[in-house]
Amino acid sequence: MRKVIIGAIMLCFWYKPAATQNPFTEETVFGNPQKFIKPVPLTTVREADLVWSMRVWRVINFKEKRNLPFYYPIEAIDGKWSFMQMILKAMEYNLITPYQDEEFLKPLDYSKLMASFEVTDTFEIIDLDTGLPVQKAITKKFNPEDVYQIRIKEDWYIDKQKSCLEVRILGICPVLLVKDDNDNVKGNLPMFWINFDQARILFANVQTYNPNNDATKLSYDDIFMKRYFSSYIIKKSNVYNRYISEYKTGMDAMLESEQIKDEIFNTELDLWEN
Repeated sequence: MRKVIIGAIMLCFWYKPAATQNPFTEETVFGNPQKFIKPVPLTTVREADLVWSMRVWRVINFKEKRNLPFYYPIEAIDGKWSFMQMILKAMEYNLITPYQDEEFLKPLDYSKLMASFEVTDTFEIIDLDTGLPVQKAITKKFNPEDVYQIRIKEDWYIDKQKSCLEVRILGICPVLLVKDDNDNVKGNLPMFWINFDQARILFANVQTYNPNNDATKLSYDDIFMKRYFSSYIIKKSNVYNRYISEYKTGMDAMLESEQIKDEIFNTELDLWEN
């Protein structure tokens, strides 16, 4: 009996519950890439099977209700990150590479890139010792909350082996909201491009808020691959390489965007007409 009691006590000290491996924690996602969850691979498409394709550029506005999971939470919580927090952290850990161009030919250095978005303002203050006015420079670092939009470059195509319309996202570009000294919006500034295929592993391992079901995890890869976002088209491939805003304004630009969207889906419907 005594041996049994001693054995039970030793077992209690020796046994430790195995820690649950959470692939969405900061340590795993940004510190241990070997434990990444692999995203579902895309099917291979032969160039000879493409009977039609169109390249388009579209904008996802984080302020739209359906797109709020891109912008929130402002601070990472419960393994959930906002889109820009995730991108900045991943670039810091060299998990993804920022590019200057949308063809992914000119990589950028993360430190220099972030420094380029810092703003230095000079203010005049009174020196308490001398009572004279002096100039003081204050540097404002980049704030991810100033990014309200991202641009997406994607290809829509018809594969004759499947006889259906499909889409592949090629790249993503965060767009910075530029303000003047009075905090008025002056315009938008494209920051950099990231290769979507390279970033898919990251997207598949970072959670965002699921507005429909707290019990179901939602990753950024789910959002992009299942098209859980609202967007509008700003450009399609054309001989002049122009954006819609360069030849249409106001309501006409919105109608042009809708017309391009209808053109894409009507192409699939026309496959079944005699």
